[in-house]
Amino acid sequence: MEWSKIEIEYLDGNRSFTDELETFPLGLDGNAETSHREFLASNEIFSELRNEHSQFLNSNVNNPESRELHSLSDLVDLFDGEWSQSEILLPIETLEPEKIILERAESVNNEYIRLIIPKNFGGVVNTFVLPNGINIHSVKWEQGKLKLFIED
Repeated sequence: MEWSKIEIEYLDGNRSFTDELETFPLGLDGNAETSHREFLASNEIFSELRNEHSQFLNSNVNNPESRELHSLSDLVDLFDGEWSQSEILLPIETLEPEKIILERAESVNNEYIRLIIPKNFGGVVNTFVLPNGINIHSVKWEQGKLKLFIED
């Protein structure tokens, strides 16, 4: 089963979204997170861990049925959101909404969505199964809320 990204339209003003970490040079002028990433990439002792981690991700994350699945009502409850016939409204506290990732995957019987909200040194990854017949046709971010427009 393959995940495909759902594009999110950002309606908040004139924000410019850039990956600030990529603008820092390495060396004494770099930041801790960039230096840490370079250190891990350059050390052979971590190569086995990276391979095991990659195998785990490929076997579990890409197969929604092997992960803990939540219902659509769980998604709404998790974010104290709202669910109507035409949209799902999720208030999400983040200073970097451009880093939110929403993906979908389909199996023979179900459609799944995966919501990834990155944070420093971790983040939140949840997988939800959509009720039969419900599809997400567009997604927008506006004023601290992720709006998923649905159709039956």
